[in-house]
Amino acid sequence: MITTAKTIGSKLIFAVIALAFFMFSLLINSSVKALPADFDLPVYQDSFALGFQQGGPFITGTTAMAVHPITDKIYIAEEFNNFIRVLNADGSYDTSFSLPTVNSKPTDLVFNEDGSKLFVLNRQHSKVDVVSAEGAPLSSFGSLGSGDGQFTKLFGLAFNDDFSELFIYESGVGPDFQNRVQVFSQNGTFLRKWNTNSYATDTAESPFGLAMTRLDGEDIVAVLDADIYSVRFFKGDGSAFTPDGISGYGKGESPEGFSGVSDALFSPNGEIFILADGLRYRTLFYSFPELELIGQIGGTYGSDDDQFRYVRGLALNADYSKLFISDSNLTRVNQYSISFPVSTPPDDGGS
Repeated sequence: MITTAKTIGSKLIFAVIALAFFMFSLLINSSVKALPADFDLPVYQDSFALGFQQGGPFITGTTAMAVHPITDKIYIAEEFNNFIRVLNADGSYDTSFSLPTVNSKPTDLVFNEDGSKLFVLNRQHSKVDVVSAEGAPLSSFGSLGSGDGQFTKLFGLAFNDDFSELFIYESGVGPDFQNRVQVFSQNGTFLRKWNTNSYATDTAESPFGLAMTRLDGEDIVAVLDADIYSVRFFKGDGSAFTPDGISGYGKGESPEGFSGVSDALFSPNGEIFILADGLRYRTLFYSFPELELIGQIGGTYGSDDDQFRYVRGLALNADYSKLFISDSNLTRVNQYSISFPVSTPPDDGGS
C-alpha cells in the first residue's frame, strides 16, 4: 500500500491540532486555581425558554435580570422590546409591563431591600424609573445632561450592602465623553460622583454595568468595560482599591482572558466575584479580593443545556441558592443550584 503525500499531510495536520488542544488544556489547568474548600461550581438544573409565552411578545434581546427578594419572581429587562418580562419562580410566564414613557429601552434593574420598589434604567430618556413590583409608576429622577443628577447613556446600577446608596454607571458625559459613576440616596437625591476614565491607565470605551459588595466595612464597586476587556474596582467614595482590576485578552487568546464582559455580581459574603464573559459563551468565577480564576461554566458555543451563544445577564435568588444566567441570543434563562462559602462570625464568648 502506497501512502500518498496528501495522506501524510492530513495526518500531520491532525497531529498538530491534537497537540494544540493538549497544550491548551495544560494551560487552562495551570492557570485556574483550586476551588475554595467550601465552594463548588454551580450545577445546571433547568432552562426557561422565553419566546412566545401566553401571548407575550417575542424576545429580541435581554439586557439584565433582577429577582424579587420575597417572591423569587424573575424580572427581565428587554431593551429592544421596551418592557419588563416577569417569570414565576419556576420559570413560567407571569406578566409583562412597560415603563411609563414610550420607547424607554430598559437597560438594568434592581429591587430595594423589601421588593416594594424596582429601580429601572430608562436609557432612551436618560432617567431612572421607580415602579412597584406590579409595574405601577411610583417616581423617577434624572434628565438628559452632564450635570449632577443628569445622565447621558445609562448602563448599570446597584445598591450598596445596606441599600442606603444607589450607584449608577454611565458613559459619554461632557465634551470629553467621560464615563462616570454617580451615587444617589434611595429617594433619588444626588450624593457624589467620580469619573472612571481618570482612574486607570487605560481609558474606558464601552461601560457595560457594575456590581457591588462590602469588604472590611467599605463599599466596593466593580465597573465593567466591554471594549477593552476590563473590570476595575473602586471604593464607594471613588478612591482607588487594590487590586485595581482584571483585564481580558480578547476572544480566544487566553483561558484567563475574557471578551465582551456583559454582567457581574458578588457572592453574598463578597468572597467570590462572578463575571459574564458574553462573547466566549461562559461565566467566570474569581476569588475576591485576590482575583484568582477558580472556575467557569459554559465555554462552548451551542444550544445544549450547559452551552451558550451570548451570556448577557446574571442574578441570584433571595436565599442565594440559585444562579440565573440569561442568553440573549438563545432567548432563554438557565438556572443553576449554587452554594456559597459562609463566613462564620468570630466567637464572642457568649453561650
